[in-house]
Amino acid sequence: LTEINEDVKEYVSDFLEIALNSIEQRSAFDNSGPETTLLNITERISNKLMGMLDDQKELSEFEVETSHMTLKLVKKKYKKGVSESQTKWNAADKKIVLPDQEELVADKSDQLEIRMASYNNLQEEFDSASDVITVSVNKHVNLSKPVTFLLPNNGDNNVSCAFWSFSQDVW
Repeated sequence: LTEINEDVKEYVSDFLEIALNSIEQRSAFDNSGPETTLLNITERISNKLMGMLDDQKELSEFEVETSHMTLKLVKKKYKKGVSESQTKWNAADKKIVLPDQEELVADKSDQLEIRMASYNNLQEEFDSASDVITVSVNKHVNLSKPVTFLLPNNGDNNVSCAFWSFSQDVW
């Protein structure tokens, strides 16, 4: 495969749906922490698909949805000196705003590569009080501008943010 089309989108959606369902079924019988598998599957698929997005365009996007998650990929040219440029994404009642910044530029290019995912109704699998949203970029960076996450907590007072380390497989 060299490009993303409707067939690829349908295949990815079906694959993720099957993977999420098998993780749910496994977690009902096995207490070994399916979030590792779920987050890493999503990240690996995102990385492969990101390579298929057109980097000659100003903006290339791909979005796929399953019954438990929405995944959005954005590849866009970084416009140096444009301070108000940002990537916004709404998924159901969740929102992410990531300001464009030089720290996010992929090595040896002028591209921003942004992966965003929203996981719904998987609180038990994630041992979480609410749904989970993720944003990842092409490298570990210290941002000069903050990321904004809006996520309803359904009235729970015990709310926290966590960072998932893909290299260590831990929150």
